[in-house]
Amino acid sequence: MRNSIEIRVWMLRRNIRLVDIGRALGISSNFIRFWINNERQSQRVKDYFLNVLKVPLYLIDAQSQPPLPGLQTPSEVARLEREVIRRAWQEGMRDTQQIAERIGRNVRSVQRALKPIRDQERSKRDAAIRYLAKEGHTQQEIASKVGISRQAISKILMQLNRTFSGVCKADKEDQHV
Repeated sequence: MRNSIEIRVWMLRRNIRLVDIGRALGISSNFIRFWINNERQSQRVKDYFLNVLKVPLYLIDAQSQPPLPGLQTPSEVARLEREVIRRAWQEGMRDTQQIAERIGRNVRSVQRALKPIRDQERSKRDAAIRYLAKEGHTQQEIASKVGISRQAISKILMQLNRTFSGVCKADKEDQHV
């Protein structure tokens, strides 16, 4: 039983693409994906991963680890791919085009998988910006601390003020009723 997620992460770290493996072996990248996900068997692919790519044996023959249930269902394969995408993002690979190429998917699929993570990161960033602004820091100081441009800080603060004033206005209307 192969450790699919770890193989994908291992490949991402080394910039190894499914398409390149497929070309080298003269087979489709889909077959490689199926092999990684334990849906196909091929001694030739296994030998290539072990001898040419030098993938650690414990990733290919994960006998000591319990098998991952249900990998044959499309939803389980999709969940696995989303996990690989999220791990790549969390480990610092921030280019969605690059992630898409590495796993053999389109950019939109990668963006969809990353949306919850990016929304959470944006929310944390906005909270930090709001806090620094309330503390009296200038937009330039906030920009240098957060790591984005002063113009972006200005835009975010305007959006936050608009949202905040809309909430306050709704609260006042509720009080008058």
